[in-house]
Amino acid sequence: MHLPKLWSCSDITVSADPKRNGSGRAEPNCCCFFPVWHCHITGNHTGISCGVIKVKRILKSLRHIKNRRGQSLVELALILPIIVLLLFGTVEFGRVFHSYINITSAVREGARLGAVGRTDIEIEDRIRESVTLANADTQLSILKIYPVESARTPGIPVEIEIQYDLPLVTPLLGDILPNPVPLKASATMRHE
Repeated sequence: MHLPKLWSCSDITVSADPKRNGSGRAEPNCCCFFPVWHCHITGNHTGISCGVIKVKRILKSLRHIKNRRGQSLVELALILPIIVLLLFGTVEFGRVFHSYINITSAVREGARLGAVGRTDIEIEDRIRESVTLANADTQLSILKIYPVESARTPGIPVEIEIQYDLPLVTPLLGDILPNPVPLKASATMRHE
């Protein structure tokens, strides 16, 4: 016999049972609603009160979890800024390290050209081409190319020094550290 639905949600359906003078009976729609499903399997059908009483007991026993959730939320609010700062600090450190490796490689390329007798303009062009960082045209400065072209003779070391000013993207770290961060690299090679 099919009973008409009086009330329904995704977990249970309450139907009118004419044999019980219209009292409701809980029928599970799925096994997700454990207390009502348990009553249905055990055959202890005392109406909707079976499921409601068990749900009330469970909710009453779970009230302390709400207090713990509040405590966890406060702890998260205290620790989250520190975790975010560490995360952004790690990202910034990676950017600084990558930039330093890039300009070190570029200055070595320039020193190699100086060691084989190229001109200062060729050395500067090669350094600027080798740097693959953002705003390298404005942020990169060649501090020293020593000795000058006319004084380079075989056996004399050629020394080149460059600086790249790396702007930080994290606002809080920009207040703590110097912004932009000056990165210097130098290389020395013997003239051939």
